[in-house]
Amino acid sequence: MLIDWVGGAVTVVAGDREEISFEETTGETDEKYRLHYAVIRGELKIRYQASGVSTKENFVKPLIVTLPREKLFTSLKIDSVNGNVSVSGCKTEELEIDSVNAGVTVGAGVSRRIEIDTVNGNVNLTFADGEGFRVKFDAVNGSVSDSFGATREGDEYGYGSREIYAEVDTVNGNLSLNRA
Repeated sequence: MLIDWVGGAVTVVAGDREEISFEETTGETDEKYRLHYAVIRGELKIRYQASGVSTKENFVKPLIVTLPREKLFTSLKIDSVNGNVSVSGCKTEELEIDSVNAGVTVGAGVSRRIEIDTVNGNVNLTFADGEGFRVKFDAVNGSVSDSFGATREGDEYGYGSREIYAEVDTVNGNLSLNRA
């Protein structure tokens, strides 16, 4: 699944229904500026607006995507500009988030493989008690806060069995490792 969003928060949560649902919050009536989606070769793609349309200045519309709680998705990729990204409760083998001017929050149990690239945004990763992790953090300007007491080896932070791997690259962003 690919989400490409250019203005407004992107929130991905788990729901009790068996199908995927998504909704933007906007008063826009012109169809070319409304959310567009397609399934291409079995992959759902959600776009901010129609392809080839110039984005309106200062136009912000939040997106909420609800995924079936019990389904494991192969991958979830989110590209976001000017809107925070939050992913929680759902399950994916791989999670990739690229953001500009946006903070990123990932809840416990979402994925075993996480890759996050940010420019001007903090990253919050939450892990459940008993989940081990290894997080590689590379920042031009940023620091790490850690509620686990993780072991640091170079640019990697490890805790417990380290079965979850995350790679976080930031330009002007901090990383928080949080307990659920």
